[in-house]
Amino acid sequence: VGSGVDGTSVAQPYFGEDIDSVMVNTSSPESIYYGQFDYTSQVHDSVKSVEVKLVNMHATLRVAVRELHEYYGDGNYSVKLSGLRNSLSYDGEVTGDSVTYAPKSSFISEQVLLTDSVNTLPTATNEAVMVGIYKDGEPIWQSSKDSAGNEVKLNPGDNKVVTIDCGYRTFGFTVLSWNDFVQSVDMK
Repeated sequence: VGSGVDGTSVAQPYFGEDIDSVMVNTSSPESIYYGQFDYTSQVHDSVKSVEVKLVNMHATLRVAVRELHEYYGDGNYSVKLSGLRNSLSYDGEVTGDSVTYAPKSSFISEQVLLTDSVNTLPTATNEAVMVGIYKDGEPIWQSSKDSAGNEVKLNPGDNKVVTIDCGYRTFGFTVLSWNDFVQSVDMK
């Protein structure tokens, strides 16, 4: 794994190192798979083959913001996503440095600002994605919880969109699958 060309690298483990402390580091995983096999030396001779189920550990997230112009006027709008990590340990735990993404965005209709997709690892244990909206470089809103108080979490294989409705400046905030979102909005 990891030529470094695609933003993925693995540190060479040294003799005697605990394999759980060795990690895959990635800046934007489009595909990263994890599988686990428990080996017991007593059954080694009787095992001819092993089947390992691989799980796609990357997640995809987009943000859609409705009615920005109506409530905040014209300006240069952007979105930042934080609370994400850049490493996956050999035991499958998401770890590493904190990563903030600032995906490109554009208005797909008069009312909807949509970011490009962000390929990332799932959220780490006890962490959540923080979504921030900026106008002309200044923050106007941020949250890591939806309108029902649930934290924004990403699981392996997720393809989600965070939808934020600025109506009446109450910021309705929901998390949907990408397929549900695409069916609910007219794109240019």
